Amino acid sequence: MPSAAANAPKLSQSVLPHGQRHLLRVAELESFGEKMNPAQMQVPTEADWRSEEWGLDEPYAYENFYSKSLEEAEMLFAEGTEGFQNALSRQEDVSVMPFRCFQFYVWAYMNYLLSERSKSDADGASAFMDLVEWRQEDFRRIGSEAVTAALRVLDRIASSQGWYDADLDIYGDFHERATEVRRHLHV
Repeated sequence: MPSAAANAPKLSQSVLPHGQRHLLRVAELESFGEKMNPAQMQVPTEADWRSEEWGLDEPYAYENFYSKSLEEAEMLFAEGTEGFQNALSRQEDVSVMPFRCFQFYVWAYMNYLLSERSKSDADGASAFMDLVEWRQEDFRRIGSEAVTAALRVLDRIASSQGWYDADLDIYGDFHERATEVRRHLHV
């Protein structure tokens, strides 16, 4: 007969600000990695990319993301140099994309932040809160599915500051920041 300990949920520790430890069920941690995929969306076309006037930064976004699938785009957030994630740079790309492209590629960013690959990516998590604040109207334009997904990512970020290795003195309190961003996002 299995012991009670054998039937207990597996736990993982993450460090919260001020050295507190928080236990997460491994199943909860794994559920963060469930992919969010918008129904019936296609890779943005050249016409989608040219649907709005470009400034100085859009050519870089185009160069990095044009013709990429969601899976390929998600990898762009994880791939960096010397073992560092690249989400901060790719967030800048997503922030300047024409709406038609943004509504597709923002899902890759959200999927990345819910994946194991984003572990220790304080910049990526912090930049997502800035992106939601900056493009909150576009999240609403995409629809309730995107708003709900963004709220889910914000919840993850708010409860996982230690998991992202986000120093409180550098990044501020993720829970407080995410709560504020959530207020802006609600319709």
